[in-house]
Amino acid sequence: MKGLSCKRLFLCPVDGQDLSSLEKRDSQDLRTVLLGVSGAGKSSAGNAILGQDVFEESRTRESEIQRGRVEDRNISIIDTPGFFNTHLTDEDF
Repeated sequence: MKGLSCKRLFLCPVDGQDLSSLEKRDSQDLRTVLLGVSGAGKSSAGNAILGQDVFEESRTRESEIQRGRVEDRNISIIDTPGFFNTHLTDEDF
């Protein structure tokens, strides 16, 4: 999108109870997919949520999952490549 000047970061938790086709998981588990344009801070947000530097904060080229435990909850964070990243081919996604 030419002329796109704003950057947005949306954190969208997905609760396994709403996805009946997936295996049953503990309702205390939280899975979060980080989506946004390149440079929005997805990797930094994932690191902040998990409280450790596990995602490289420079140009994520493929999706990566990291897990941790926060306040007695199992947390899975999925960091994704940025939207509108013209450097990546379909195979890179």
